[in-house]
Amino acid sequence: MGLGRAFRAQPETERYLNHVADKFELRRDIRFGSRVASAYWDEAGRQWQGNRLSNTNRLNH
Repeated sequence: MGLGRAFRAQPETERYLNHVADKFELRRDIRFGSRVASAYWDEAGRQWQGNRLSNTNRLNH
């Protein structure tokens, strides 16, 4: 199977991701320009937990 059949074109994928972000009000929780230092699924809290690197590469919680 070629890549053309396995993946949708970029505009279609972007529309879908924008739709999901709007539907579930995710934009308020999205941070661009951040690097993830670590992440794990907290089963008890049923949410992702993690740390990101600041601009100085120090850990932020």
